[in-house]
Amino acid sequence: MGQYWVIANVDARQTTSGAGGKLGESFWTSKTNLTELLMKHWSGDIDFSNIWADKEIAVLESAKPSPTSRIVRLPNELLRMIFDAINDLMSCIFLCVTHNILGVAGEARLRELAVPEPGPWAGHRILCVGDYCRKFPASVEEEISAQAATYTYLVYGEDSDASDTQEEDASFYECVSETYKSVRPSDRWPLKLSKAQYKLLSRLLSSADRKRVNTVFMAIRNADIRLDIYAKDLVLCNLSKGEYVRNDACVGPNTDDSNDSSEVDTYLDLGLVLFSRICWSTTSHCSMPENISDRLTTGTWAGDRFEIIPREKMGRDIEWKDITEEAIAWLHEIFESEHQ
Repeated sequence: MGQYWVIANVDARQTTSGAGGKLGESFWTSKTNLTELLMKHWSGDIDFSNIWADKEIAVLESAKPSPTSRIVRLPNELLRMIFDAINDLMSCIFLCVTHNILGVAGEARLRELAVPEPGPWAGHRILCVGDYCRKFPASVEEEISAQAATYTYLVYGEDSDASDTQEEDASFYECVSETYKSVRPSDRWPLKLSKAQYKLLSRLLSSADRKRVNTVFMAIRNADIRLDIYAKDLVLCNLSKGEYVRNDACVGPNTDDSNDSSEVDTYLDLGLVLFSRICWSTTSHCSMPENISDRLTTGTWAGDRFEIIPREKMGRDIEWKDITEEAIAWLHEIFESEHQ
């Protein structure tokens, strides 16, 4: 027997893959979505250094009349303030390409807008809930009750009988499955331009501006920016409890610790560590061994707030406790209980 499970970000009203079906069927599937949604650190950068000094563009630029706009004569400090007020990537690109001076002044803001803020789930309350669940951790109980009540009203209407059957039907699991938005990290890249927009730009822009826009697009699309989820200096931080788990200890339960890091089983990362501690239900049915299911379905971190960051960036205003050994030992115990 077993219930079905879904990952819920209570604050953002979002869900993600990694918990489809019963826990016994999905526990060891990839949890990298969780890792990436919580990770607040990019590796790499975008190289704009050659765009404003491109010789071919400079030749085209020289054919243009001298600028008459007073904006290019403003001090750099004022130009940066103007760019800081821009919150749309395309608007920032178009202003940057109008003149070399503006391109140099706006480069920092262009980089900020081109690279989305990492870790959209960082700091949010997260749990993986079973469809039998009717009581929740205190940290999220009020919010979940309100969401479930709203969903029940929308499904059954104001005049429907508040029966036990209705309570069973309108579970929080159902509320998440039907109303939460399913997200994945790749959804966050902002640079999208349709063919119609490209054609319009081709007609409106000069040769120099058009080439520069294309160069900016290529720089962003070819940027070596990534989420290095296996970086050894990363830590999974429980912001609610002041506990953390080190990524350098994430070695697969059936993998020799002496192996090169590149050969470590990729299914074991901080996302799986988190998942093993946030499952929650009022019954322990989860298609897992009995000696595991009771503890697994009352996760000590369910409903807490998290982030994944380099260890050096951990907040100094929190008295942190390293629970890495405990967390990894728990995963080993789960693994061994299924492979005895």
